[in-house]
Amino acid sequence: MLFPTPASGFDDPLGMLAGCHRRIAGFCDTLERLVTHLESAGADSEARDAAQRICAYFDKAAPQHHADEEVDLLPLLHQRARTNAEAAAVADWETRIGAEHSAQDKVWRHLREELQAVIEGRGAAAPSAAAFAALQREHYRFEDAEVFPLAQALLSDEDRAGLGRAMARRRGVETA
Repeated sequence: MLFPTPASGFDDPLGMLAGCHRRIAGFCDTLERLVTHLESAGADSEARDAAQRICAYFDKAAPQHHADEEVDLLPLLHQRARTNAEAAAVADWETRIGAEHSAQDKVWRHLREELQAVIEGRGAAAPSAAAFAALQREHYRFEDAEVFPLAQALLSDEDRAGLGRAMARRRGVETA
């Protein structure tokens, strides 16, 4: 690809959420490479830099992304559901996504400690990495396959604009 596809902005909030999933996938790949690297080279500068990048992303972006979904997107989908089946699906998703976010946060706390040890050059393993990557992948694949297609179908342009403004506010960004 000569020119990469530009990242979605707040005017395309569903595209932003999907883009976040792509970044999560990339960080999961980096995390897996880091584990292999730690086994062979220990907590060298390359490992410390990778651990720092992973922590920076998941410390800041993940809580914002979770709030985008739990606070804004899912309640909006619940309001816009047209059928009992859609309403039931969204209610199930709210429960599932909340539980998965909690599980991700719990594993992240352990992995964060392991990565902090790598960053400080005193650790040479990240035993929670595989569990964290697996949780992340299962979660974003579910949302990509189930939640986002219904959101594309149900949300009006006005809904999307409101969702984008809420996401921007969460990040301290002014929008028009």
